Amino acid sequence: MKKIYLFFIFLLPLLINAQEPEELLLLKNEQIIYKQIPITLKGIGLYGSIAIEVGNVKDTIALEEEKAIYDLNIKLLETTSESAKIQVSYDVECLINEDCNDNQPCTENICTGLRECALKKTQGCPNDDACLPLGSINNESFCNEGFEWEKRKPFNALCTSNYECLSNQCKENYCTRPKGVDKMSLVWLVTGLGMLIAIKGALLFFQTARMKNIIREFSLARQNTIKFFGIALIILGTILMIVALT
Repeated sequence: MKKIYLFFIFLLPLLINAQEPEELLLLKNEQIIYKQIPITLKGIGLYGSIAIEVGNVKDTIALEEEKAIYDLNIKLLETTSESAKIQVSYDVECLINEDCNDNQPCTENICTGLRECALKKTQGCPNDDACLPLGSINNESFCNEGFEWEKRKPFNALCTSNYECLSNQCKENYCTRPKGVDKMSLVWLVTGLGMLIAIKGALLFFQTARMKNIIREFSLARQNTIKFFGIALIILGTILMIVALT
């Protein structure tokens, strides 16, 4: 069991780097480009062999034979008088940059001269298929200097740039309040409203001389209802003032 396990550990890198073979149809004396490598069918022999040029390397391949030419493994599958079908694969990790694609938008995929993949982190934050630069805003987050998404900051939080703040304003290293919101004006508005409601309630409850003249013609039940309504207005006005001032 241990030997089998060690065998699969040894085989794993080969399985990871294995490439699916591709079939190509070559026409006589016409060049095709496979992963930036030019391939030209130079001639077809009487017994099905072909003369082929891969990159700057010329060679011949017999029918059903497989050869390693210019980083490619080429197997001749069949021929006609004017064409040849070949199977192409390769053992190296990559031939072009696209072979190294890791599906990450903020990664530069590079196939080196040694035919190995080198992944280089680019300066940006991933957002779906795009890589957004420093300071970009995505909903309530911003792309920070470490190129990671960070929640935007509320009022009075420490900041260095406007994009860090929910208000889009960073002054003297602190986030300001959002534009259009003046808390003190709102406080005085709610306080004044509460005061007016409380005064109106007091007038109804205590029934000043003027109010007595107005409600004198009402029944006792109606008068008691007015008093209760006055108490409710006093309580509501007081609550509004307390909430606004705290």
